[in-house]
Amino acid sequence: MYYYIGKYINIDHMEKVRIMSEEVSPEELLRALMEESAVSEVGTKITEVLKELSEINQTIEAAIVSSAEGLPVAWYAKSPNILKEEGRVAAAVTVIFSTSERNSMDLGKGHVEHIVVRTNEGNIILQLINEDYILAVVTNPEAKLGVVRRDMKQASKKILDIINSI
Repeated sequence: MYYYIGKYINIDHMEKVRIMSEEVSPEELLRALMEESAVSEVGTKITEVLKELSEINQTIEAAIVSSAEGLPVAWYAKSPNILKEEGRVAAAVTVIFSTSERNSMDLGKGHVEHIVVRTNEGNIILQLINEDYILAVVTNPEAKLGVVRRDMKQASKKILDIINSI
């Protein structure tokens, strides 16, 4: 049986615990389990912030926090059809942001503050939380970008506080 806790842990008939071929003491296993619990708790807290963001601003249909590596950290959608594959969305958010950042720097325009993708069906807005995390929201066409950006900044501060509390 395998569990993911930052590393693969192989529990071998409950007699031996091994991580990558090294024996692990019960204390180390407990510590690893507690760290996973803390990561899960952080994700839950961030999801609550994203839910609050979409409740405060009714034009926001979905929100996701992506790591700089393109992994989903937390997400919330008012409808499951909006954010079907959070892994792909997180990867796309990271690619869009990093490509835009690289191009902006190459053009001598400095760091990217935010990115807006406007479509007929609404907007996708990306904003850097810190150098490791990106917040992205999906809005309906009636969204007022200034109001959404203000709400995203407030949510980003809350998310950063949660991340820094680890």
